[in-house]
Amino acid sequence: MAINVEVKVRVTDPERAMVRLKKVTEQPIEHIEQEDVFFRVRRGRLKLRRSSGKLAELIYYERENRGTPRPSVYSVISIPDAELWEMVLARELGELGRVRKIRFVGKRGRTRLHLDHVEGLGWFFELEVVLQKDDDLTEAVQEAETNLKAMALDKAPRVGVAYLDLLQQRGGL
Repeated sequence: MAINVEVKVRVTDPERAMVRLKKVTEQPIEHIEQEDVFFRVRRGRLKLRRSSGKLAELIYYERENRGTPRPSVYSVISIPDAELWEMVLARELGELGRVRKIRFVGKRGRTRLHLDHVEGLGWFFELEVVLQKDDDLTEAVQEAETNLKAMALDKAPRVGVAYLDLLQQRGGL
């Protein structure tokens, strides 16, 4: 399983955030439309992700719900027949809900930067510092904070839960 350090904040000025994202990233910004279908599991989260122009993925992850940069342990498997997998997983596990978003993705070093517009919730910025086998977790947390500062979002309200949780809290599922 892979590990990254994640943190998510609310964005009140998406145009300003996009300008900053373009300024701090090393490559052109990628525009992706995504739909995540979540399934009931005993522990962690399991979702089927469809992304525009890409093969679907089955993603399992575990992480704490807190607003500070936190480790996430995950596994990703590419799947060629998303419809079949969705049908089987929904039948066997039960569907928890769906999250639809438009994601603008940039990269800065080993950090993936996401400016997300989530249907029913609004704008967010999420970053993931991707760790290799022997990387130091404390350094990755500091890197996450440094990247939030570079985006001028270090004072933005932190979000400690998944988009799915926010939608469930608002009754949006």
